[in-house]
Amino acid sequence: MPNVVWFNEVNRKNLALVGGKGGNLGEMVQAGLPVPDGFIVTSDAYYLFLEKTGIKQQVTDMLSGLDANDSKALQAASEKIKKLVIETPMPIDIQQEIEARYLDICKGVTETYVAVRSSATAEDLPGASFAGQQATFLNIHGAKAVVKAVQSCWASLFEARAIFYRQDKGFEHMKVGIAVPVQKMVQSEKSGIMFTVDPITNDRTKIVIEAGYGLGESVVSGAITPDRYIVEKGTFKILDREINEQDFKIVKRAPVTAPPTPTAPAAPASPAAPATPAAPATPAAPVASASPAAPLESAAPAAPASPAPTQPPVAPAEVAAPVVENSVVAPTTTTSSTDTPPFIINESELKADLEAIKESYHQIPAPVPVSAAPPTDGTLSWSEPVRNLNFTFSGVIDPAAQHTSGEKVLGKGIGEVVTGSDDPNIKIALTAEEKKTQKLTDEEIVELAKIGAKIEEHYQYPQDTEWGIENGKVYIVQARPVTTLEDNKGVAGPSAAPAAEATPAAEGKAPTVILKGGGASVGSSSGPVKIIHSPSECDLILKGDILVTEMTTPDYVPAMKRAAAIVTDTGGRTCHAAIVSRELGIPCVVGTKVATSTLKTGQIITVNGTHGLVYEGEILPPKAAVEKHIDNAPQVVVQTPITATKVYVNLAEKELAATVAARAVDGVGLLRAEFMIADIGEHPKKMIKEGRSEEFITKLADGLRMFAEPFYPRPVIYRATDFKTNEYKNLKGGEEFEKQEDNPMIGYRGCFRYISDPEVFNLECEAIKRVRAEFDNLHVMIPFVRTIDEMVDVKNLMEKAGLKRSKNFRLYMMVEVPSTVFLIDKFCDIGIDGISIGSNDLTQLILGVDRDSELCASEFDERNEAVMMALEHLIKESSKRGVVASICGQAPSVYPEITEKLVEWGINSVSVSPDMIDTTRRVIASVERKMILRRLAAANEQGVEELALLRK
Repeated sequence: MPNVVWFNEVNRKNLALVGGKGGNLGEMVQAGLPVPDGFIVTSDAYYLFLEKTGIKQQVTDMLSGLDANDSKALQAASEKIKKLVIETPMPIDIQQEIEARYLDICKGVTETYVAVRSSATAEDLPGASFAGQQATFLNIHGAKAVVKAVQSCWASLFEARAIFYRQDKGFEHMKVGIAVPVQKMVQSEKSGIMFTVDPITNDRTKIVIEAGYGLGESVVSGAITPDRYIVEKGTFKILDREINEQDFKIVKRAPVTAPPTPTAPAAPASPAAPATPAAPATPAAPVASASPAAPLESAAPAAPASPAPTQPPVAPAEVAAPVVENSVVAPTTTTSSTDTPPFIINESELKADLEAIKESYHQIPAPVPVSAAPPTDGTLSWSEPVRNLNFTFSGVIDPAAQHTSGEKVLGKGIGEVVTGSDDPNIKIALTAEEKKTQKLTDEEIVELAKIGAKIEEHYQYPQDTEWGIENGKVYIVQARPVTTLEDNKGVAGPSAAPAAEATPAAEGKAPTVILKGGGASVGSSSGPVKIIHSPSECDLILKGDILVTEMTTPDYVPAMKRAAAIVTDTGGRTCHAAIVSRELGIPCVVGTKVATSTLKTGQIITVNGTHGLVYEGEILPPKAAVEKHIDNAPQVVVQTPITATKVYVNLAEKELAATVAARAVDGVGLLRAEFMIADIGEHPKKMIKEGRSEEFITKLADGLRMFAEPFYPRPVIYRATDFKTNEYKNLKGGEEFEKQEDNPMIGYRGCFRYISDPEVFNLECEAIKRVRAEFDNLHVMIPFVRTIDEMVDVKNLMEKAGLKRSKNFRLYMMVEVPSTVFLIDKFCDIGIDGISIGSNDLTQLILGVDRDSELCASEFDERNEAVMMALEHLIKESSKRGVVASICGQAPSVYPEITEKLVEWGINSVSVSPDMIDTTRRVIASVERKMILRRLAAANEQGVEELALLRK
């Protein structure tokens, strides 16, 4: 198996090889979405590293019997394993492959910056987000640095938070691999997150965008409260804007200029005494000291004194520090000398300076080993076999910050530290005007929303994406399924609210609102406040506490699981605290700005995560107030409404089949073949040519069985392959068998392809026949039918293959082409059991609109009068001939008003995306009740008239 692959060589079906993040990047590249170029170091490379180096058993032993709830034991095991993984040399063949691919990306540009991201094989799953469990390193450059960052990503698979989460979710540690995507950096002027469903209300008709200035780390981490824009799906009308102040942005640090090489400096015969700290011009600040034994990649360098360079190192313009002889003076904070705030040197920022100096000293003989004793005078020392350097930083050492790795450097008086191997990112303060401005223009908001709609349509499931804008161009850098669409939440509209929401306090008193923020996870909960400022204090959070902090990171997850609710100072509705709160099902309010300074530990508060409010005291919802002292309080069960119109589901993902089948759904109205074919990975004609037809049939049958079995005896309607030529071409070997088409959407596809070249269709029929021998709930639907003759020919092909219409085997036809609308009566007469309206393609072809075109996509609307007339005609005409009518396009999922009209016209079933099942069922039930009431009223009126006539 490959150690390294390009993005365009994989897709999300290669989860085991490239992980969730890697698979989605490949998927989006193949779909033509704007994704920066890159490659993936596969999980096979990671497993090979464990096996070849012999450390797999050591890691297994360290994890054996570990209690993840024992924070100290968990942290100790994590540190040992990470150290082992990082310090074990990478096999040379893997290293060389990574370096070669990086140089290919550079294309002669030696300073190409890349993002190195972790992609665990158990992340981005529909039921588990694994949000932020592994490391990401931004702005890495240089082949060696990329290799080191990849190895650091491997090590991050054993962060304490990751170990805890895997144990909690029931994943075996050594069976979870990790791949590492390496992607060209987007130096974003603006960036953020986009959900193609409202993540708070699960309203599928909305797209939610959060945006900030600079790199996306500030938005994703919750370090800022971003702008929030809500866009209506379909019309792309901006419904709401929430503009928030942003104090700083994260940007790539300016490159460090290396000083000229000195002329043959002489090495000292013995170690010189550490240099005396230079007196700073402003009051001194304490400095964190790194462990002398720590490698350059994880800590600041150190060594005995040596001759000063002919020129001092040049610090980046953004954080330039004064230079005194051979000492780099740390930036200081202007305060009184009697109240010097604790301060630390950011070790990762020092790396860039020190790298610039390395080349100047490459001729110096080997140094004398450095003592392991901690320094006491503010000196940071570094020793390597090829040079001796001594840097003295002004200030008093902060004892609390001594001897920590680059990832854990913390200071009490300065903000956060950006960590990671050679990750030169810094914070830049924004001007007063920039702080208050809307981050995205209206045009950018609409452009992003349209891209988001395309991504969701491709995946056929709501997506959580990360994006960036560089030089006016939008890039998508990640996409993953939304993991918080609960069955009991459905996809409610904006008016929906959770049961038992908090309301005004008892005794007629209005509740006192003490904080306002962004509602990030619905529900209401009361409890005592516990304020913490770092993951090291997570043990303070007990079950039922309200966790209050500046912002959360993945290290907070163990505490978040015990909390009754969460309140943060910063962050938006898509930050870490929001995402994990929704996954845990606990209320959350983010972006309050002052929660940690306003609230007091032990104070009783109520958190309303729906409306973003924090109340003083315990405010129980009415039902809870009544039942608080009743031990045998009755449970409220929400009944699924019974409808005459069936609710089917559109499916493609095998992984979702069993979960969706457990819901109140009547069957699968559209089972797409394309994902199963893509999972096989090779063009079927290539497999036929190589004599591997049986392999294709077996794999396709295995995929079909995964849907037919959990839904049995409910119908599963399989739409035969509808790949277009450009999509087939992306399969392995596809170039040989697919010709170039200027307009594949109306080209060689669907029904016409089957009768023109029946070889592949015959294999499909054989796979269907085998599965039907076990599960006769599997039926077939023919896509993109243009003429009567085509449909007759396909029926003949199927009958020859042993698939003939009967009471137990039904044949459906997709209605996507206007000709099928005009001739629906004749299509019904040739012998079909049902039609399924593909409203997406039908709308395009009726209106002559390319919904993927940025120039005219706004004209695409299934509610257009011509489209609605076609739908009504199809439903009524097929009903006259005893042929069932369904719809499986996007329209019912987006526009409930279309669903209402379909039911009124007599449609037999509506097939929607999984997240719209409950909402659609409720809409249909409501429409059917109205129809019954109208008929009863009409009958009653007629009865009154008849009685009046009789009396006369």
